[in-house]
Amino acid sequence: MKKKIVVLGGGTGMSTLLRGLKQFPVDITAIVSVCDDGKSTGRLRQEFNTIAVGDMRRVLVALSEVEPLVEKLFNYRFHTTSDLDGHTVGNLLLTAMSNINGNLSEGIEALAKILNLKGRVLPLTEDNVVLMAKMEDGRVIEGEHNITETHGVIKKVYYKEEPVVSSEVIRSIKEADLILLSMGSLYTSIIPNLICKDVIHAIDKSHAQVMYVCNMMTQPGETDNFTVADHVEVLNRYLGKHKVDKVIVNEGKIDKVLRDKYADLEQKDPVKVDIESIMGYVKDKTVLVTGGGGSIGSELCRQLVSHKPKCLVIFDIYENNAYDIQQELKIKYPDANVVTLIGSIRNTLKTTKTDEISELSALVRNLATIHDQYFQVTTENENVSRRIFQLIQKNYDVTSKIIVRRGYNFNKNLQYILEVKYKEHEILEDLSIIENGKMRMVPHSYIYDDFELRRSYLRGVFLSCGSMNDPKTSRYHLEFVFSDLEYAEFILDLLNGFRLNAKLLKRENKYMVYMKEAEKIGDFLRIIGADKATMYYEDIRIYREEKNRTNRLNNCEQANVEKLMETANQQIKDIQYLKEHDVFELLDDKVQEVANYRLKYPEVSLLELSEIISMETGNKITKSGLHHRFKKIKDLANKIKESEK
Repeated sequence: MKKKIVVLGGGTGMSTLLRGLKQFPVDITAIVSVCDDGKSTGRLRQEFNTIAVGDMRRVLVALSEVEPLVEKLFNYRFHTTSDLDGHTVGNLLLTAMSNINGNLSEGIEALAKILNLKGRVLPLTEDNVVLMAKMEDGRVIEGEHNITETHGVIKKVYYKEEPVVSSEVIRSIKEADLILLSMGSLYTSIIPNLICKDVIHAIDKSHAQVMYVCNMMTQPGETDNFTVADHVEVLNRYLGKHKVDKVIVNEGKIDKVLRDKYADLEQKDPVKVDIESIMGYVKDKTVLVTGGGGSIGSELCRQLVSHKPKCLVIFDIYENNAYDIQQELKIKYPDANVVTLIGSIRNTLKTTKTDEISELSALVRNLATIHDQYFQVTTENENVSRRIFQLIQKNYDVTSKIIVRRGYNFNKNLQYILEVKYKEHEILEDLSIIENGKMRMVPHSYIYDDFELRRSYLRGVFLSCGSMNDPKTSRYHLEFVFSDLEYAEFILDLLNGFRLNAKLLKRENKYMVYMKEAEKIGDFLRIIGADKATMYYEDIRIYREEKNRTNRLNNCEQANVEKLMETANQQIKDIQYLKEHDVFELLDDKVQEVANYRLKYPEVSLLELSEIISMETGNKITKSGLHHRFKKIKDLANKIKESEK
């Protein structure tokens, strides 16, 4: 499963970060503050009482995978004497889509399909928020634009009225593997996301690390003379219990020309990287480094230990790597308190009891036959039967009776039958299959509320009634077959809670939940912890897709060459036809010049021909200009042909 990265920020800085981030195989959710009230955005907010769209436009374009022309279209700004002056096409489209759909989120979702986004974009809120700032001198400034234009030291920022944060924003933060605080305007782009109580609560509930990408330059009126430590200190004031875990800073030299440009035009200076101040957060503290034995983790340990933490805990899954770095640090810093712990932070197949029970619940529900005094679990897969046996024995201290027999109609497949005749009612109730002596159609809702329980349950569902095509075949297909509609809909909801785009179909008297998108099937395998199967599947998928892409490119290239030759041959035929009928001289000199160059270079494209003519004559001519002149030749040739009929 792709790592889920949630990025919090505003427009310019965030869009720059996303352009780089989208190149990696990660699941991106961009949460954008919507307090901008300047220029085009401000006018649209006043006229249509909508939320800020300017930063949303920048982020959408940054995550898009479209032709450059579409990007230029979205960013095109009108320069006119009419009311359109200063507005961008993208801002107008977002406002229109917001009005059409009733809210901006649905408008963004519609545009996302057009722009082919590599990720999701969510507004922080649908409320028309107003950002406020209290200055150190006691002044209160209203409006984001006014805050950025005001000189002075900002004491704090807040909203005029507390906004309602969407549930999708909260869920994305809670389920994130990494929370990125983007570079950008500290007080007017980043912190507006952190002054919402619901957001801070979600960050505190999340298991993700919080990483801050620090600005390279200060911002006049907001961060004058700020160091990296100053930025982190301000962010930590607004964050809850979960503070900034990691900071990405630039330690390289900034090009002098660029530095001077920032200083002269924008009054910006480089942000000082004050390592000692930053490491002040470490001194006399107990510091845990996850993955401390890896290349990045070990280097981080080397830097941290030199700043005298109370205790440095190296946490890693691999013993040798962890103990190697511990011994290295002990030799170099004999007085340092360095502790090594071996384990895994992943709750996947090294499960807790509740995770195992969740998986077992799905296995038993889909494979068991329940009788008055016992229940039987039947499968044709030996490994699945062994898994069920182990889970029941481990969690309920019950040893199942195993029967092996030939399948019905004397087919070659063996059936493995587990009989449970002890604690059977206790087990079934604990597995949420029976409640008060009656069958439950679907498990308890607590499975919905826990990320790991959902993963474990889906693993059990797949092992019990799931199947998928071999990825070497011509099509991708994964399906689950159920006899009960309510249960099928329950599984459909679980799958789509991971945004897998599963579908439901009735087939005869059964219900099939299926997926056909190659990438989504790969995501599902990662979700259920099928690591080896995922690697096998992805290797084949990537190979096939690369092969298909190469074939498409070759076919497209061949088609383009054929079209080029066909066009050039037709142009030459038209020119020769005019010369044969002694009317070539009727063309003006510029058209004749182009015609003669075509005869001289019969195999080049229009673009290449335009470059040759421009270079040899000194008179620049575009591809469009050439096309126009060849059209005159064609029109004259067609006119003569018509007169001869």
